Amino acid sequence: IAIVAEIASQEAVRVLESHLMESDTTLHYHVVASLNKLARQSPALLLDKQMVETVLAAEIMGHYRSYQILNMLDGNGGDDTTRRPLQENIAREQERIFRLLGLLYPHHDFRSAYFGLGCSDLTVRDNALEFLENILKPQMREILIPLLDSHLSIAQRAKAAARWVHAKVETVEQAVAAGAD
Repeated sequence: IAIVAEIASQEAVRVLESHLMESDTTLHYHVVASLNKLARQSPALLLDKQMVETVLAAEIMGHYRSYQILNMLDGNGGDDTTRRPLQENIAREQERIFRLLGLLYPHHDFRSAYFGLGCSDLTVRDNALEFLENILKPQMREILIPLLDSHLSIAQRAKAAARWVHAKVETVEQAVAAGAD
């Protein structure tokens, strides 16, 4: 994948885009990262914005689903062996979301916002969230901000998921099975 990104041509973009829907999350990450690199190095290359928006929507729904699962585990005695991998997956999902946003909004610094949201300084996190609130279109803002607002608990994010994800996690067994997917 990295070699394709080095080609820096419209054909390379098409090859990478054809793999945007990969179910293998590691490969999916590398495809998105390679598209980011191409977009930064060669801004004249055209991306299929509709495909990127579709992939972003799926990534956001998956992120909500992860919070549903984490909430069920937290509320029902889930241990670190089940919780830790899910928390690591949530971090990777968030990074992919920001990389996809960077493809849709190439003239804005989503990388700084991503790192700002992960900062321990509350002022920096609030500034990053405010940046997103000002940049994102209303519908995207409505869907995405609850996932990123550090003032919201896992339970509140899981509750917000009910609005967007039409599948429930009602038992620890379902949570563990869904987390293993």
